[in-house]
Formats: sequence, structure tokens, C-alpha cells
Amino acid sequence: MMNHADGEHAGIKIISLKTTMVAIVLVIVGATAAIVHFPWTLTSRRNTENIVHRLNQEIVLGTTEEVRRLFESAVTTERTIVDMFSGGAIDYNNEQDRQDFYLTLLNTNRNFTGISFGYPNGNFFAAQRENQKNLRFVESVWNAQAKTAQRRVSFYEVSEAGLKTTDIKEMTDKFYAPERPWYQKALVSNQDNWTEVYVFHTSQKPGITSSIPLKIGENLVGVVAVDVELGQISLYLQTFQVAKTGALFIINSQKQLVAVSTPDESTASVNEQGVPQLKHLQDAGNRYLQLANQTLKQNIANGKLPEAMAQITSMQELIYTDPTTGSRYFISLAPINYLDWMVGTVIPEADFLAEIRKNNQRLLFAMMGMIVVAAGASILLSDRAIATPILSITQAAAEIEQGQFELSSLTEVVKRTDELGKLARVFQKMAREVYDREQKLKQQVQELRIEIDQTKKEKQVEEITGTDYFQNLQQKAKTMRQKSRNRTEE
Repeated sequence: MMNHADGEHAGIKIISLKTTMVAIVLVIVGATAAIVHFPWTLTSRRNTENIVHRLNQEIVLGTTEEVRRLFESAVTTERTIVDMFSGGAIDYNNEQDRQDFYLTLLNTNRNFTGISFGYPNGNFFAAQRENQKNLRFVESVWNAQAKTAQRRVSFYEVSEAGLKTTDIKEMTDKFYAPERPWYQKALVSNQDNWTEVYVFHTSQKPGITSSIPLKIGENLVGVVAVDVELGQISLYLQTFQVAKTGALFIINSQKQLVAVSTPDESTASVNEQGVPQLKHLQDAGNRYLQLANQTLKQNIANGKLPEAMAQITSMQELIYTDPTTGSRYFISLAPINYLDWMVGTVIPEADFLAEIRKNNQRLLFAMMGMIVVAAGASILLSDRAIATPILSITQAAAEIEQGQFELSSLTEVVKRTDELGKLARVFQKMAREVYDREQKLKQQVQELRIEIDQTKKEKQVEEITGTDYFQNLQQKAKTMRQKSRNRTEE
């Protein structure tokens, strides 16, 4: 018959101990995996920011060093020319000597676009670079009356054997050296000067020029100049491996593009008058440059960056988050300390996180495998070490309930030295005591039954002998026995 407690539990779905143990093991292992995985992800993101920070520092340092080297090389070349001309080592009025000298210098300094010399009377000569394999030498004689210049241009091909003349052309133009920015800049002072960015006369490309006056005593002989097209700086920026994607650029304080690392982006645009000029950052077509411009505008608007870009004196590191995709981009801007130039970078976080995510996926799969193995091992161990002994004790309790006191299910458990073994031994001792008490109880019950039966018999006899009929009958029997005894005596 089912008791009240059994009736209460009959409608409850009982979860076995093994199932509970498995669930606990899986929860613990899963929680451990999560505890490892999520901090790893956060650490990866922080590490990415640190890597980008160091990369930006290296780029700024490298670009600054390259620009410094380029500027110092130009200044050194100018001073060498001035020393050679003023000292008489090279006769600047000898066409062949100056031509050989200039072409040799230009061929040696691959970052230079041209080396020039302008006379106060408008005459001019220069060695110019068409590309890495072709040079030209220009001789220009100014006609003050006609206000035109007669030019002779000699073309050369660079080879291992030296320079080979490929063509000579005669032409007329209106190039007047004293009107050029580099010439006028040199007259302002007697030291080296760099021009602002302007458009070169021959190539019609933007560039800068360093110039220095050549004087004999107090007399101005001419101006020595070294030209550097901005495209040369862009070629240098292209050698930097910023990331898998992204962009590296140089802008001036007006946010005009000086150089870019992306070959598809030009730094020059043509104004309404058809004159080439520097392209503003906001007019760039490259996606990363557009992100840079947008980020700068946002940070200027919220006060994180000064509106006057020239006031930036240290590297600024910014983060742009795409509102559509949630992708993050690291944008940095730092002064180069030459002219008003600043070097900027745009680095997509995905370029670094993509590899990290792959590693995280590998780690996740490895952890899942470890979870399966650990869970399986834990289940087996917990089954052998905990569940099976407890079930044995449970079975022993059931055996006691059924009146079996041998407790064979505890044979192995009592051999253990842990708490479960101790519990089994206590349970076994308890079973023996219960058995002994039950045997004593049975004996006491048996004795009690015998005593009860004897009492019943005595009571029944007493009930019979106590009646009037039995008393009369007993008296009659006594009288009869007396009469019989008397006759015998007679």
C-alpha cells in the first residue's frame, strides 16, 4: 500500500543523481570555457589597440625620418653645389661641366625630381627626372625684349654603362626663373628655404623646392634649387605596410593632400582656371581617406581636436565606428615637424581582428573538444566515485526496507577510505543493529504470545470453576467420594 509520502512524490518527475552530476559537470566546464573565452576576446581587442598604437608610432617615426632625410639631403646637395661653384671646382658658366655635374647628382639622388640654377637675368639650367630610367637636361636663355625663353632639352637614358643621349629638342616658352617661387624664396634670406607646395612648370605636378642663393662676395650670381615632386613622397609611403588594407597620408595645415600611400588617389586636382592644385582631404575618392576626413571633422566639432590643424603638437589617436556595420577604424594624426605637414593613418580593426577571430575560432573548437572530453571523463569518474557508491547505499536502504540485512551492495563501497566509505560502514553497522533489534523484538513477541496464551487458559479455567453449577458439581463429587470411602472402611 502506498503511503502518504509516496503519494506526494508520485506526481513529481524525479531527476536521477547521474543526470544531476552530468549537468553539474557540463555547467562547470562550460562556465570555465566562457570565463576563458570572453576575457581572451577583450584582451585581443586591447592588444589590437596596443599594436596599432605602436604601429602608428613607427609610421610617424619612419615618415618623419624619411622626410628629414629627404630635406637634409636636398639641403646638403644645395650646399655642395654652392661650395663647388663658389670654390671654382666646377665652372657654372661652362655648359658641359655643369651639365655633367648636375646629371651625376640627380642620378645619384633618386628622390630628387630636379636640380636647377637660375640667373638674375632669367637664364636657367636644370637636370630633371622624367622617371627612374630617363633624365633630361634643360638649357634656357631668356630674351628680355621678346619676353620668351629659348630652350634646348637633351634627353638621356640611364643604364649601367652611364647616360646615353636619346634625343635633343629645341623649343620656346615663357619660363622666367626670377618669377618662380623657389627663386623669390631664396632672395628673402641668405640661407636654405623651402617653398610651399606649388605646381612645377615642366611636369605640371605639385611639389616643393629647397633653394639657396649663390653669392660671390656681395654679388648675387644665381639661385641653386632642388625639386621634389610630391609623387616621390607618395612612392615612399607606398613602401610602408600599414596593414592588409588602410591608408597612410600626409596633409598640410589646410588639410590638403601632400602625399598618399594609395596609388589610385591623386594629390592634385584642377581648379576652375585649369591650374593644378592640391586636393583637399574632403575631396578624396579613397574610402579610407573619406573616413579620415569624417573623423577629423567630428573630433573638431566636439572639441577633441583644435580647429587650426597647425596647433596639433603631438600624435592624436582617434577611433571611428561605422554606424552601419559597427566596424572600427583607428585614425591617427601627428606632426612631422617639417613645414606644416602631418602624417596620418587609417587602419581597420578588422585587419588585425580577422586573424585573431580565426585563432579564437580555433581556440573555441579546441575548447569544445576539451569540454566533450572533460565532460565524458568527469561523468565516468563521478559515476564511479560518487554516483555508483551513493546508488549502492540507496539500494542497501531498499534491501533493509525489504527485510534483507546481508547488504551485498555495500561490499565494495565499505572498502573505500573516503566519506562515502565511512557512510557505507556506518550504514552497514546500522543494518546489523537493526537486524539484531528485529531478532530480539521477534523473540520478545514470541515470549509475549506464550504468556498471553497461558493467561488465557488460566482465565478460561477460572471462568469455568467459578460458576455455581461447577461448584455444585464439585460438591456432589466430593460427597460421592466421601460415601465411597466410608463404605470401603465398613
